[in-house]
Amino acid sequence: MHSSLHLVLHRRPKTVLNT
Repeated sequence: MHSSLHLVLHRRPKTVLNT
């Protein structure tokens, strides 16, 4: 679970903002 979030943050921070 944490890995996914980490990947998303590094890959596309925009997704994190949307989340």
